[in-house]
Amino acid sequence: MPRLTSSVRAMCCTLAWLVLGVWGWLLLGPMYLHALRPSPDNVVDFYQDWGSSRNYLTGLPVYAEHSISIPHHLGLPRNPVPSIKRNAHPPTAVLLTLPLAWLSYSDAVLVWNLISLIALLVSILIVARELAATKALVLPGVVLSALCQPLYAHLYLGQWTLLLLLLVVAAWVIDRRERPAAAGALLGLAAAIKLFPAYLFVLYAAQRRLKPLLSGMATLLCVTLITLEVLGPESYRDYLWEVLPSQSVFRGFMYNFSVAGFWHKLFDPVGEAGALLPLLPSPSMARVGTLVCDLGITATVIGLAYRWRRPEERDAAFGLAVTAMLLVSPVTWNFSLPLLLVPLAQIATEARRSTTRGLALWAILLVVWMPQEFLTALLWGSSIPASPVFSLGAASAKFYALLGTFALGVALMLDRVDMGRHLTTRPSPPR
Repeated sequence: MPRLTSSVRAMCCTLAWLVLGVWGWLLLGPMYLHALRPSPDNVVDFYQDWGSSRNYLTGLPVYAEHSISIPHHLGLPRNPVPSIKRNAHPPTAVLLTLPLAWLSYSDAVLVWNLISLIALLVSILIVARELAATKALVLPGVVLSALCQPLYAHLYLGQWTLLLLLLVVAAWVIDRRERPAAAGALLGLAAAIKLFPAYLFVLYAAQRRLKPLLSGMATLLCVTLITLEVLGPESYRDYLWEVLPSQSVFRGFMYNFSVAGFWHKLFDPVGEAGALLPLLPSPSMARVGTLVCDLGITATVIGLAYRWRRPEERDAAFGLAVTAMLLVSPVTWNFSLPLLLVPLAQIATEARRSTTRGLALWAILLVVWMPQEFLTALLWGSSIPASPVFSLGAASAKFYALLGTFALGVALMLDRVDMGRHLTTRPSPPR
């Protein structure tokens, strides 16, 4: 009888989630469908890579300014996103999108978004298979993903996050299978596409594991040489000397959720052109605060990873390093937050044992899921220029969620360490 009651309860719960999912996707599905394939005059972030690929095919410089490439490729009179003057992504990202340059702009974004959704689904299934305790969360996660603003932002903009997520998840799983060289190679590819995943090599360096370090560096070098051969040295010259120096302005953007974003919003919000009032105009304080916090976070990761390298501890250290990667990256946008899949899944497997951690996890998920505009309206309003209170509050809510995830990751790491000590000190049973 208890088994029957439990089965009926599980069926009712599943049915309720299915009904909620059908309702949610019927309600919000049209918005997602519209985001999958933008109109030709709606220039989203994916244009950066598609436009650079088209530049290559038509003989323009790969990193030609959008004021030149957009009229040339889309027939629009000007660049509708003046804050982004040219493609900000590394040349390898352009190389990987070259096949889509043969498609029209709208069709290329559609294909890219479908590939991204497949990458997300595969990542979720891999995590659910690896962490059995998270299987029960797959259905609620799929249902609630309709309300997940970072996912919608990713699809609307045509971003790289979900492809990077698949590489990170695959590296995590392969490393769990004791194949460190393959794991390092996957992270090397991710670092070639976007620079910030290279931070994860800090973990391997702290653990003194040469195989993933060497294979990662070798993969990064090989991919770079292939890109150099195909796109030409001028692409790297333009990227290094024209593109990278111009990226610092994004650190002070209102919704940059990294450590750098937090400090620059308070002391050097130069990227917002008067929309944010600094607590104190001081670029040096922004730089020093960012440096000290980044070093503190990195020292925590290194300290924990260096001392304890049992498989369970190494696994928790990987999730901790992923969260740290998002914190110390110069920019972390809303659409970057799906990269938290592994650390949040790891925390969820242990959160059931602690009411406090469970509530903290739900609070983090709620903040991460919410549209930033809703948080802004809820916690502040729309007065411009916004005061430092706004920078500390609504504009930093998701930064605090990242910090909370990092703190829970540290707690998880320490739990694994204590468990290892208990196992090693427990007396052997009598024969």
